[in-house]
Amino acid sequence: MEITREAMIRQVRAILKKNGFRLSSELSTSSSYDIIGSRGTEILIIKILYNVDTLKPEIAAELKLLSNILKAKALIIGARCGIGSLEDSILYSRYGIPVFSVRTFSDFINYDQYPIGFAAPGGFYVKINSKMLKETREKKGISLGELAKVANVSRRSIQLYEEGETAVSIDVIMKIEDFLNVDLIDTVDPFQNLPDMDEIEKFSLPKDSFDKEIEDIFRKMGTFVYFTRKSNVDGLSSIDDIMFLGFSKMEETLMEKVRIIEDIAFITEKSGLVFTEIKDVNRNLPIINIKEIEKDDKDYLKNLILERRYRYH
Repeated sequence: MEITREAMIRQVRAILKKNGFRLSSELSTSSSYDIIGSRGTEILIIKILYNVDTLKPEIAAELKLLSNILKAKALIIGARCGIGSLEDSILYSRYGIPVFSVRTFSDFINYDQYPIGFAAPGGFYVKINSKMLKETREKKGISLGELAKVANVSRRSIQLYEEGETAVSIDVIMKIEDFLNVDLIDTVDPFQNLPDMDEIEKFSLPKDSFDKEIEDIFRKMGTFVYFTRKSNVDGLSSIDDIMFLGFSKMEETLMEKVRIIEDIAFITEKSGLVFTEIKDVNRNLPIINIKEIEKDDKDYLKNLILERRYRYH
């Protein structure tokens, strides 16, 4: 029986829970992520898709934004792509975001095991230990030409492998390893680099006058607001730490917004605050009426926000 997206979500949550991750509520999912999990300082932001080719660029951009600001690992978990089922132990990528099968993800969480290969046009490739390749070949007295003949590649290709200048297809490396009787494959770190903020800032602009008011408030304090469009949090900013922001103009949605912000802030051990235009809100909650902060006094604004926010305990 073919696996469904809902079954994959259950599997991923179970894997994380078994390994000591705190998980966001199942009611806190959004378009840009299905699960946020944390263990110590490690934060995972996960989007689950049956077919990973359905990932939209705006969702990828928001995942990159969250990943960069939170110093989190963003990834996609899927079952299929356009050419068929995702292979286990292989790293795929969509819009620069790592893509795993459920089994590859399980190996990563359970055994701290990274993929051994990656998908690229033309097939599957591996990262090779170029220094060991050269040392082993020379130690055994094997020429470049002889090894090239065994691997059915050019002499120049072997030179490039030894210089670390090119990836090696899986069928070629298997021939080389069998011939030299040595393990040469290095695992691939999918999270080596955080996304470049220059690439994603354009996706995080205020969309209306309410957003602009929030942006102006934080600008007066000398800090930023990054707005989100596909998450159920509405923005992120920082005063003395990262803060999740929620905006609610309607009383019937205010408490749900507070619950979401508190949930995500708790999971990630950050802080959270909800801005509203509603009068007479409960001041024991992490809520500020926008009219309370119309002053230009930087210290007043900062103290009010720090006093009112939800903070992880």
